[in-house]
Amino acid sequence: MDLFKGLQIHSHDYRVPEPFRDQNVLVVGFGPSGVDIGLDIERVAKQVYLSHHIQVAFKHQIGETIIQKPDIKQILEDRVIFQDDTIHSIDSIIYCTGYLFEYPFLTPSCNIDVEDHRFVTPLHKHLVNIHHPSMGFIGLPYLAFTIPLFDVQVQFYLKSLLGEITLPDTKTMLNEYEEDIKEKRSRGLKKKHYHILGENMEKYLSDLNHLAAGTLPIPRAILDIYRHSGQERKKFNFRKYRNFVYTIIDDDHFEFYEREESQL
Repeated sequence: MDLFKGLQIHSHDYRVPEPFRDQNVLVVGFGPSGVDIGLDIERVAKQVYLSHHIQVAFKHQIGETIIQKPDIKQILEDRVIFQDDTIHSIDSIIYCTGYLFEYPFLTPSCNIDVEDHRFVTPLHKHLVNIHHPSMGFIGLPYLAFTIPLFDVQVQFYLKSLLGEITLPDTKTMLNEYEEDIKEKRSRGLKKKHYHILGENMEKYLSDLNHLAAGTLPIPRAILDIYRHSGQERKKFNFRKYRNFVYTIIDDDHFEFYEREESQL
């Protein structure tokens, strides 16, 4: 990376595609950010290369002119060599490679560790500092519908601070935490994946709602929208699923339609 003479940014700093007009752009990562930014830049770039190791994705066309490439082998001053030994001239690189957790402002007395730069421990429900329950961490879980999830986390934590929710004692929270870690290990998860919710998202939300005496329900329609959108994304027709417009009818029902390109 130190050799490369072009622009290098993280997806965190991406805003608009215009700075990449007529460039050969390398996007690294096949998560939502990588795919979305690749499709956005495709409209103005000379060529977009999308580097990743999601094997099933190579069977599908992501964008009209997006070329999928395997992981990076070497970065040179103005070129990139990929694991298949192909070489391409690159003007800019956008890293859509996730985030590392760092809390340099926390002292050792907070009793919080960050393992593998991605696992904050020990926390109750991915949220509450077990040793100091007046400290909370909002927004750690991922592979979930982030905004509604974080909203529930905020409400749960505020209720705990206001005394509307009584958290278990330290020993009970630690025991529950240890059991959760054992379960993750049994599934072969790496520590950097311990904050993934995925298919356990609804159980997590249900647990928070139960502890809050049923005061934090998520409407079924929102869960169903998330599930529907995810199913469409897995079809690898990214332009189509991004064009869906959802309308919530009531707590249990929704409707949607697909926008035309002229409406975008």
